[in-house]
Amino acid sequence: MLWSTTAPQAHRGVGVVRLLGPQLVRLFAERSDIFDRTDDADTLKHPLIELLLDSIGNVGLIAKHVLSARIGHDQPGCITMTKAVDQDARIGLHIDRWDRLSVDELDQSSNRISINLGPVDRHFIFLNQTASGMAAMLERANLHVAPDVGAIGAAFMLAFPEYPVVRLRLRPGEAYVAPTENILHDGSSAGVLETNRYLSIRGRFAFM
Repeated sequence: MLWSTTAPQAHRGVGVVRLLGPQLVRLFAERSDIFDRTDDADTLKHPLIELLLDSIGNVGLIAKHVLSARIGHDQPGCITMTKAVDQDARIGLHIDRWDRLSVDELDQSSNRISINLGPVDRHFIFLNQTASGMAAMLERANLHVAPDVGAIGAAFMLAFPEYPVVRLRLRPGEAYVAPTENILHDGSSAGVLETNRYLSIRGRFAFM
């Protein structure tokens, strides 16, 4: 399933919303001070972030709980974006582990809003299978894997190397809402020629 007119469940569905109009995108471009912040707690206190959180309810989302916010830059020309800790390497498609929940508990996991602050398009790549969905496919193929999201994701990609990866385009001002604790995902700037800015907010966001 890649398209639905019905809002998905927050722990298993990916949604796209237009969060900022052209004027607010320009406002962020003019306020370079926000991009100098590296501490997540400090980022949440910035008045422009408060403005964004207030606007979330206007696009059909409910912010149940906000855990952290991070401002960042996309380096152009990268197939995947997420870097390994303390290494000059990228980890590729992965499942986040901030919540440290078991596979059976992932319906309670947090999700994420990531907003493209421009100036060009950015991309979110993912597999349209949850951790439990991948585990079920492995089980049907008689492949038994430890009930750990990292092990499940790695085993799934080895077992099904031709399974398609979805590449979702986000224009400036648009945001994705995704259960990054429950699906294989990453960002991608392949084919992008300019450095892009984004804001990522982790919490519990539901579709109205």
